[in-house]
Amino acid sequence: MKFSRLITVLIWRCYFHSETFGAILPSLLWDPRNYLFSCENLTLKVQIDDRINLICPKAELNTLQLDQTPNAPDLFEKVYLLNENQFLNYQTCNTSFLPSSNFAWLCNKKDTSHLIVFDNNPLDPKSKPKFVAGLTYYLISTSEQTESKLNQNIGGSCRGNPSKKLFTLKLKIYVCKKDEVENKMCEVCQTVSCYEKGCGKWLTSSDLTISNHIWNGSHCLRKLPRQCISPYFQCDGLPYSYEVENNKEACKLG
Repeated sequence: MKFSRLITVLIWRCYFHSETFGAILPSLLWDPRNYLFSCENLTLKVQIDDRINLICPKAELNTLQLDQTPNAPDLFEKVYLLNENQFLNYQTCNTSFLPSSNFAWLCNKKDTSHLIVFDNNPLDPKSKPKFVAGLTYYLISTSEQTESKLNQNIGGSCRGNPSKKLFTLKLKIYVCKKDEVENKMCEVCQTVSCYEKGCGKWLTSSDLTISNHIWNGSHCLRKLPRQCISPYFQCDGLPYSYEVENNKEACKLG
């Protein structure tokens, strides 16, 4: 009886997923040398039943990594999945409250990739995480690239190391609700370039001697030059911005 019931559940789940299975998102190279992790507050938006391949940092993938030589080594990383209640642990790169065996995915000599399915009702909840629409989850690695530091639970790759060109290996995942997607309030990325959207940061120049003023019909605006400070991403928009000038006479002076 139990066996037949299990078969029925499996058939139902297979049928259900065949009808509703989500998109296959662009693969993500889980590597602190991946320039994508230089993006501040990197966030991935997904829908229930979407899938993404988490690619482990292997030497044969060095062409995908930033400034790596052909002899770039394999890296060892444990990937922890945290929930909204563990946001502080995400911020501080701390997984010491978890048993060393309580990780979600492992990158070692054997594993090259992991398929993450954002499933809200996994067949095996003991081995596969459950994701709920409207909630935020966090991926971090507190190990430090080597096999001997695989069980490190504070800092590690999550904090990065700028002197070694290692970025912060942490990712925020938001599971969009159906109505948010339908109302275009939650953009789910379908391309790698979409992952980088918003990563370029502008810095307003402090050199105001090269600024000028314009009159827009109601306000005097000061034109300020901006510098794109991200070495890995293009900044959106124009290399200058405007702010209201309190001294309206400035527009008469040019």
